[in-house]
Amino acid sequence: MLKTDNFFKKIKKDLFVKPIVVITIVFISLLTIIYFSLNQYKSYQLNDLKQSIIQRQKEYAKEKIEEALFLINFENQQVLNIIKKSVKEKIDSASSIVKYCKNKYKSKKIIIKNIIGLLKNMRFFENRGYYFIYDYKNNIVLSHPRNEFIGRDMSHFKDKKGQVLVKLYKKTMDNKSNAGFAWIYFKKPFIKDNKTYPKLVYVKKFPKLNIVIGTGEYLDEVEKKVKKEVLKMLENQRFGKNGYYWIHNSGYTLLMHPYRKKDIGKNDKDLIDKKGTKIIKMFVEKAKKAYPNGVFVEYYWYKPNTKIMIKKISYLKYFKKWDWIVGTGVYLDDIEKIIN
Repeated sequence: MLKTDNFFKKIKKDLFVKPIVVITIVFISLLTIIYFSLNQYKSYQLNDLKQSIIQRQKEYAKEKIEEALFLINFENQQVLNIIKKSVKEKIDSASSIVKYCKNKYKSKKIIIKNIIGLLKNMRFFENRGYYFIYDYKNNIVLSHPRNEFIGRDMSHFKDKKGQVLVKLYKKTMDNKSNAGFAWIYFKKPFIKDNKTYPKLVYVKKFPKLNIVIGTGEYLDEVEKKVKKEVLKMLENQRFGKNGYYWIHNSGYTLLMHPYRKKDIGKNDKDLIDKKGTKIIKMFVEKAKKAYPNGVFVEYYWYKPNTKIMIKKISYLKYFKKWDWIVGTGVYLDDIEKIIN
């Protein structure tokens, strides 16, 4: 009887305990599966979120570069308008002096003499600009800052491209206003190099006096001034949390960087990040290869006002006309902070 009771007790115990053990094992297994599934799901979700944020930041960087390139291209297009306006204003001023002399004096000879006297020593465009005057009928130079030209017959005088200047000017002035623009090409007298520089000249004929008055300005000098203004504008722009622009040329020279002002003009060809990558060399090569499109690059660089190098994704684009590589980017630790 005792054995029977023990048997039944054992059966009852087994019937009670074993299901609990089984249920517990199944429950723990399910919890484990759910836990790892949730972690895997979280990992996938966070990765998707990270990639989504990175993509948005890349698009934002690209958008900011396009804004910068729009400004650069606009200012580049203004160079011609600026130089045209500048040289025309100078001839308009000279025309006022001609009018004054014509009203004051009766003799043609005295009028011309006084015009020359008033204009010959005038300088402008940072002392590069001057007036030249010549006799329209016989092409004789009446006034020029270089004394060796005065009295010279210009009939066969050519620029570096072989243009006969008086013929070019005559064609330019062959209109109702007796005035016009012409491109000529010369070496700069104040620079010791063998380069030929384009110069925009504005000439005006005064038929009753039979003289031509002209002046001009070098294209690259106006470009230099405009470039300085554009660099200053871009240097002062900030956007996002740590967004800014920097600019190099294809010779690896730093032209603008708001956090490296002391290094402006420095050759950055051998500048490396913490992985040993020659980053500026990479920038130039990839941007020029991608031209006229832009390109994304990854590297390590210092966060503003820190000495810590952080992984960064940047967008670069090459503006060929000015030989500028313009860049901006986003630091990846800022993205991690957003995700967290």
